[in-house]
Amino acid sequence: MRQTVRPLVAEFIGVFILVFIGGGAMIMNGYQEGALSLGGIAAACGLAYAIAVTVTMNISGGHINPAITVGLWTVGRIESRKAVLYVVAQLLGAVLAAVVLRWLMPVTAGHIKQYGALTIASDITTAGAILI
Repeated sequence: MRQTVRPLVAEFIGVFILVFIGGGAMIMNGYQEGALSLGGIAAACGLAYAIAVTVTMNISGGHINPAITVGLWTVGRIESRKAVLYVVAQLLGAVLAAVVLRWLMPVTAGHIKQYGALTIASDITTAGAILI
């Protein structure tokens, strides 16, 4: 039981850290009128990712991203059941981080940056964005 739950908790916490720090940096940059800048957001996301992977590497393999988990599953490095559980834990961690950000951030900050959600540039269609 412990060998199953421990990696799932690690992935959950790792993704929570990444989304909380990265999303929080984007929200605060918009709220503070660009005070953090693109470089600051990139540094926050990069450091959060590096820390999350480093902390979880020995426990779960440090996937911290459903795309990584699916990629490892497609090449046979992780079994199907474990891959599904990892992806579920990762998605739950991301959702909880978004909920906590929404709860902690001022309402106007969240509305300015859509709570850190990515947006499509005005000159790119939805189909074009999916293709990209």
